Amino acid sequence: MMTTTILYDYFTDLKKEVKKKYPDYDDSLSLYSLRHFWITLQLIHGKVDIHKVARFAGTSYTQIVNHYDGMKDAEVSNQLMAVKLRFDVENDGIYVMQDKAKDEDEGDKEDGKIKETT
Repeated sequence: MMTTTILYDYFTDLKKEVKKKYPDYDDSLSLYSLRHFWITLQLIHGKVDIHKVARFAGTSYTQIVNHYDGMKDAEVSNQLMAVKLRFDVENDGIYVMQDKAKDEDEGDKEDGKIKETT
């Protein structure tokens, strides 16, 4: 069974070996920083459910959300800004500008637009 003591000892020995081979290696990094790096990669990649990431990392969903909430802000912002909207005040609707290359079976369309009424 892998205990935390065995894991920390292994990580310490591994850092020493890496430092011998690569003298410029920053051996001040801790196992905790490696955990942080792993969580960050999982959240950016987005293929694993956040609950599973939290469970595997030995923490709670709430802690992950509180600590890493801003992790995907740039990605979310880019996705939101990529959606082109046109507001039609006269007809009380919103047009989502659609790329003509996308599937033509989505909603009522006019010249590559999807009309979504409110």
